[in-house]
Amino acid sequence: MSVSAPDAFDAGRVPPATASVLYRIAQEGVNNAVRHAHAATVTISVDLGACDAGTEMPGQCVSLEVRDDGCGFDVAEAGRRRPGMGLFTMRERVTLVNGRFTVTSAPHAGTRVSVHIPLGPPGLAVSQS
Repeated sequence: MSVSAPDAFDAGRVPPATASVLYRIAQEGVNNAVRHAHAATVTISVDLGACDAGTEMPGQCVSLEVRDDGCGFDVAEAGRRRPGMGLFTMRERVTLVNGRFTVTSAPHAGTRVSVHIPLGPPGLAVSQS
């Protein structure tokens, strides 16, 4: 497993509630990759930067991606049958902090879980209270 992250968390740029959501999403993503996908490689990336152009998220965003090389699955089918609460709970957590959650996967093609959470306009100080 490999992990890459900027120093943003040490600088206090990410509010504790958002950091907690990111941690839980990463935790569940890795858990799913091991338990269901039987992945050999899991990569976790965290980045801090401008939100994607063309979205309703202005300013700075923190992004998380959990990618694996496992067996993959049909995302639409998983949403219909909802055998567990993992993907549903991840989506709900991200929604609570006004973020965007996407899952990209296909049978035999691995899985990518992506999260983008707005932090506010550039230069906005984040309160830690």
